[in-house]
Amino acid sequence: MVLVLVIGSIQLATERLLLTSAAAEISRLEARGDSVSASAVIGRLGGIAGVQMESGSEGPLWCVTLSVNPIKGMLGGLKITGSACAAMSETGQEQ
Repeated sequence: MVLVLVIGSIQLATERLLLTSAAAEISRLEARGDSVSASAVIGRLGGIAGVQMESGSEGPLWCVTLSVNPIKGMLGGLKITGSACAAMSETGQEQ
């Protein structure tokens, strides 16, 4: 039982790192107006089922939040979230 919780926790931590890294990359790309490359990053997340994305400006920053309910079972009720912000460039503000 303890081993299952440890392995599940490692999986959750790994997915959070992946989501945070992807959110950082997407926010940087969208902040400078490169939505094509940002879409490619989102496409690479297809391996993680059920990823939801929210994005928007917070003052001079463009922020992206990715979230997912990654696993079933005892830890299935947990929601994993990764978020990041990047400073918007002049072209990124045209979104």
